[in-house]
Amino acid sequence: MGAGTTGAFAPSALLGVRLASPAANAWASGDGAASLYQTGWAGATTAAKPRSFTIKVLRSSGKTTEIEVDTETDLRTALRAAKVDLYTIRGKMSNCGGNASCGFCVIDVVEGAGNLNGMSMREERLLAKKPDSYRLACQTRINGSVTVRPKP
Repeated sequence: MGAGTTGAFAPSALLGVRLASPAANAWASGDGAASLYQTGWAGATTAAKPRSFTIKVLRSSGKTTEIEVDTETDLRTALRAAKVDLYTIRGKMSNCGGNASCGFCVIDVVEGAGNLNGMSMREERLLAKKPDSYRLACQTRINGSVTVRPKP
């Protein structure tokens, strides 16, 4: 392969350097020119913005609170950060700190259950005698907007 070789098997392809123009899919020699940038196999590296979603919290007092959270945030962390009272008196004294071993952070998912991760076996065991809409806040990851009721 000579210096003029282009394509995926060019020696410079191993350097991971290509022209800055997305239309130009030609590999360059990596001489450090300003028009070149470092890439992986999938193209230019860009910092993806985390997606955020809204949690609507229906409190027992009738008050509604909305919380903005990033994708894959667990509900326990989000609710505690927003100062939402998640635990009963007993739960405040002896909760497990988010390890899914006590079952005190039970919430009722009113809307948006499809925007949450699936239940783990541990969570299913702890909530076996509860309604299907109940989840453990410490094990529930957010992938879309949801409405929840703490301390059901």
